[in-house]
Amino acid sequence: KAFAPVDNRIDLVTVGDGYTAAQLALYGTHATNSINAFLAQEPFNRYRNFYRVTQVNVTSVDSGVDNDPTQGIQRNTAMDMAFWCNGIERLLCVNVTKAYQFANAGAPDVDQVLAVANSTKYGGAGYPSSDLGTLAGGNSSAAEIAIHEFGHSLGNLADEYGYADGATYTGGENNTVDSSSLA
Repeated sequence: KAFAPVDNRIDLVTVGDGYTAAQLALYGTHATNSINAFLAQEPFNRYRNFYRVTQVNVTSVDSGVDNDPTQGIQRNTAMDMAFWCNGIERLLCVNVTKAYQFANAGAPDVDQVLAVANSTKYGGAGYPSSDLGTLAGGNSSAAEIAIHEFGHSLGNLADEYGYADGATYTGGENNTVDSSSLA
């Protein structure tokens, strides 16, 4: 494979999970829509020219991801994406090693990975120590999920709300990342 020279860009690589070979066009639509909306928001829009986006096509045996729409549903996918991680329904986890294997095999350079699930269910996760975010590509809030999760993975920002009761966080500035919560 031939790649353009590596330069001083943030290399953002999308990889899809739960898309069969017949659904790669759908993955392309989900990834493109999410990235375009993401890069249309400030401050990303201002720095748009500093991003190089590469879409890597990944095929799965089964369509969809684990625990979608409910717990207990298992699918054979390339990156093992699943809802209900750590007991949180909307926490959409991925096998980070597999996501990076696909990203590295299909892109000239990898700084950030966005793993896109073939799902309309609301969810995502941010992996600050792995520079990776996940999102449900078919959800109407996919772009907002991408922005939120990249706050974790690119900006190393922590959440400032509680999962159990949904209450608004009222404490001081959170200056550490709680990677155990991931979303």
